[in-house]
Amino acid sequence: MFGRESSYECLTFLAASTNANLRAINDIAFKAFSSTMPTKTPLDRPVGQASARATSLMSNSLYLSHRWMSAYSKMSFVRFHRGVTLKILLTPIFLFITLSAVACSVGAEAPPPSPTPVSSPDRSGNEVDAELKTFLAAIDNEVASIRGVEVPPQVPFRFLNDQEMKEYVGSQIEEPEFRESLETSEALLSMLGLISPGTDLTAVYEDLLGTELLGAYDFEIQEFVIRDPDGTFDASEELTYAHEYVHRLQDAKFGIKRLIESTAANDDAALALTALIEGDATRTQVIYGRKNFVYGELLIQGATSDSVDETSLEVPYVLQQSLVFPYVAGVKFAVRLADEGGNGIINTAFRNPPISTEQIIHPDKYLEGELPIEVTLDTDLFGEGWNVVAQDTLGEFTLQVWLEAHGWESQGRLPGSVGWGGDTYIQFENPERGENGVAMLIAWDDPASDSKEFVLELADLLGESEQFTRLQHENNWMAVFDGPDGVFIVGRAEHPTLGFVAAVVVAPTQQLADDVFDRVVS
Repeated sequence: MFGRESSYECLTFLAASTNANLRAINDIAFKAFSSTMPTKTPLDRPVGQASARATSLMSNSLYLSHRWMSAYSKMSFVRFHRGVTLKILLTPIFLFITLSAVACSVGAEAPPPSPTPVSSPDRSGNEVDAELKTFLAAIDNEVASIRGVEVPPQVPFRFLNDQEMKEYVGSQIEEPEFRESLETSEALLSMLGLISPGTDLTAVYEDLLGTELLGAYDFEIQEFVIRDPDGTFDASEELTYAHEYVHRLQDAKFGIKRLIESTAANDDAALALTALIEGDATRTQVIYGRKNFVYGELLIQGATSDSVDETSLEVPYVLQQSLVFPYVAGVKFAVRLADEGGNGIINTAFRNPPISTEQIIHPDKYLEGELPIEVTLDTDLFGEGWNVVAQDTLGEFTLQVWLEAHGWESQGRLPGSVGWGGDTYIQFENPERGENGVAMLIAWDDPASDSKEFVLELADLLGESEQFTRLQHENNWMAVFDGPDGVFIVGRAEHPTLGFVAAVVVAPTQQLADDVFDRVVS
């Protein structure tokens, strides 16, 4: 078990390491964890990762890991926009690279034993030999012990080469419901200036998952799939399997499908649940890695991994951060809970899941039971000819990403999204005219100051954006822009029941935008 203080520092470090100086990161990480955990004899793993190139690889591995971490958009999570679930829980490249770059391990950096690869599946029937079965069973027992739960009945697992993994991913996202949901998301994100008009999200996701997915647990059919490009079960596959096996434990104990279905009407709650699921798995995987790998071993594996590939498509910032969030923020959340009460309080969280990304970002709000403010809007805001295509919640995380995507930087201060109390938005379309619109209402913990900070910050950022042209600015409380998909209004007003609120409206004309804004805040 991690020590209380150092464990949180370690995983906070994982979340912040992308843009930091790598030499300083390495020094901080190693000093922080050089004495936090007693050395433990690893599993009798028939796998080793060192080679005669160990010394030179060690000198280059942090640079290589940073290059890969800089492309950390290459990952995925259980739920996508508009409530569509892929039905699989995933291990992205990011998790293994993070473990490789930081390791959070103890002991000397001496090279581990020479590799003794174990064969994986027989490709003709995807059978696993007895030696590997024994090894996987040992991982099952170790991971279940770390997580503090009983080993459930075994489920099937498949090892796929690169092409087979791409085909597997393609089969997961080809359903019409999934593609339709992404089309709806494309319209919303374009109106908010979060993606360029014409961005094909289906192609982006297919490219990301097809090239960068290490493994998955399919909770619908209870099956593992692991990327294994060369037919040998090495450290990458071992850590991937350890992560995915946590999902098997979660599913057997708590029922993943039921949990996910409970968030069908709220994307923010769904993302919070995903952060709990992936954070728990990542925390357990990190502990497993620290127990069974030495620091240098993970670095060498990160430097020599041939699983990393460059995607062919540019990944919008909002997708990068949305895909990273469940792992980075989720593991910090899981560690914070574990610091309070170990595995027991994490089990409690699965029985009473977080219902907002605010609770994930600020774990104390979850522990204190702070719930979102209920916010509602009428579905006829845009009038005759306009249909509702989506009604949901953005949440604190998405508001923060929205600000960051348009240039917000911390510079020692918190984003205007902090203080989020609750929100709702309704997305409209006029099929006859081929037009889209959105209306959004945001409530705040401190209505007077929080609403002001958010509106002024967003308006200032949009004023500097190439995507938006300012049309007018009224009394510092309303800004009107010509945006990518129509007239964009962001403003602050006093709501009859919520106090001061922030409101956002996008409509094809300024007259309609003005009318809708008045209805939203009244």
